[in-house]
Amino acid sequence: MEKLYQEMREYLQMDTEISFKEFEGYYRTVLNYLNTHFDKMSQDEKIKAKFITSIIESNSEARARRKGPEMKKYRKFQEKMKFWNDAIIYHLKKAGMTEQEIEAALQKLNDDNREGEEEKAPAKKTGAAKKTADNKAAEEKKEERKEDKKKTGSAKTV
Repeated sequence: MEKLYQEMREYLQMDTEISFKEFEGYYRTVLNYLNTHFDKMSQDEKIKAKFITSIIESNSEARARRKGPEMKKYRKFQEKMKFWNDAIIYHLKKAGMTEQEIEAALQKLNDDNREGEEEKAPAKKTGAAKKTADNKAAEEKKEERKEDKKKTGSAKTV
């Protein structure tokens, strides 16, 4: 898991968005790792896996919104990463972590990555940094939709 985490950190520091082929390769590597090692993973490894799957999920969601030949594939990537996010949270809670502890651990990883970016001379933003920004934007949109639903009482999406 450490290797996958370090690779994600590299992606987060890139200037450009990675290609579909590279994205798919990393996604498949993460998926295979989770499928084969999940039961044996430590709590720390699961937190790192949650960090990785969250970024892949949000980036897949953002890319799936674009018209193009890979649109449906990105949607599938997003669905599978959502499954893994939910599974990781379930197992962490089952192991005794609270929602706040999980969020604090993820925030620490985010902060560590930001510090790593600031240490680099010219701060570079990557496809992964864009993923984090996309994730934040996606979360804000979800919150806006929830507020709209509360106000209007409907399940209308924008």
